[in-house]
Amino acid sequence: MEHDEGISNPSNNRPFEDVLNEYASRRQLLRGGLTLAAGSFLAGPLSATAAVPAPGRKIGSRLIDFQPVTLAEGNGPVPAISPDYDYQVLIPWGTSLTNNVTDYSGDPLVRPTAEEQAQQVGIGHDGMWFFPFRRSSNRGLLAINHEYGTNGTVLGKADPETLADVMTSQHAHGISVLEIRKTGRGWELVKDSMYNRRVHGRTPVEFSGPVAGSELIGPEAGAMGTLNNCANGYTPWGTYLTCEENFNGYFGTSDSSWTPSDEQARYG
Repeated sequence: MEHDEGISNPSNNRPFEDVLNEYASRRQLLRGGLTLAAGSFLAGPLSATAAVPAPGRKIGSRLIDFQPVTLAEGNGPVPAISPDYDYQVLIPWGTSLTNNVTDYSGDPLVRPTAEEQAQQVGIGHDGMWFFPFRRSSNRGLLAINHEYGTNGTVLGKADPETLADVMTSQHAHGISVLEIRKTGRGWELVKDSMYNRRVHGRTPVEFSGPVAGSELIGPEAGAMGTLNNCANGYTPWGTYLTCEENFNGYFGTSDSSWTPSDEQARYG
């Protein structure tokens, strides 16, 4: 597959990067001017007095104290952390959301089927957010992006050979919403929770906002699901935000006479 890395905006319009940098510089200038004005207004006879630390307070004391990990210790396939802390593996790729599907064992000779992967945690964990239940910090929903997995890992082969292979890869990406809880043994997944769900490349979606009703995403266009989920965010009213990247790498054709539309060429 060829990836078009060329310039996708051949017009003479200003690049968005330039607009953003100008806005950021202007905002920084305004903020600096206001800070200077406020500092001048508040300055008085006491402003020339050197700050004296409180009696008994140690100057330059460390706010965080832990045994650091050397570069050599941390440069390995397994996470290395300070002995003052610990970690646990909670929801690796292939963890089933229900008791009706078994967890992926990690056997390199076997891979999840498309049906199993649709009910298992996806691959390539990325942005995530924990939504605690009301009046609880030990139980809640973890929303997590699944950005990237190679064919060699997901399928055990260099390229998909069947429609089932393609569907397995699509199901391995997207988002997982999982109920987790903290116990005396640490955190664990609540299997069969009514909240557990997967949103992947083949999940039906409903579009809203300015894009709703556009023929570019109409039923005939086959728009559905979400893939390559990288960055994330959340709203004050408790909804999860996810952002796709490199999505154009999922589209292609075997038709040698195909030419991109203006919109497709613009995206690159």
